[in-house]
Amino acid sequence: MTGQKHPIGAHEFLNANQRRRFEVLLSMLEDELGRIVRVATEPAAPTAALTVMDDDLPADFANRARPMVEGTRGMIRDLAARLRLKPRRVSRRRSISAALTAAVIRIDDSSPDELRGYGAVDPRFAEEFGPALDSIRESINGISALLGRHRAARREP
Repeated sequence: MTGQKHPIGAHEFLNANQRRRFEVLLSMLEDELGRIVRVATEPAAPTAALTVMDDDLPADFANRARPMVEGTRGMIRDLAARLRLKPRRVSRRRSISAALTAAVIRIDDSSPDELRGYGAVDPRFAEEFGPALDSIRESINGISALLGRHRAARREP
């Protein structure tokens, strides 16, 4: 060799598990940057009954943050290229399915039996609100059924 510097391949820095870790880390950072931009620039969803987004950002935050977000995205792309990372493939179907399954689990975790962990449960709760929770669970399962061959988790009583 003539003393020439050759770039060290990413395979020399990271093993397969470490590589996957960085693929997930950097893709999640990209996702969060996108979420930040959406929250900063999109108007609050008027259909949300239980989540109200306060308009409390500093003046001109979105305009000032946008070039910083783009710069950060560029750094992420550069690092991913240097490490020769593969894009993380995410199934929209599996993402929606996971969200629906988690929603059903949260509903099940709010049953009268589960609520006892938070204190005594008024016996009228199951009578008054149990059917509403069951309807919400079934609606979520209906959405899940639209995905085909999958049904959100449902814990039997």
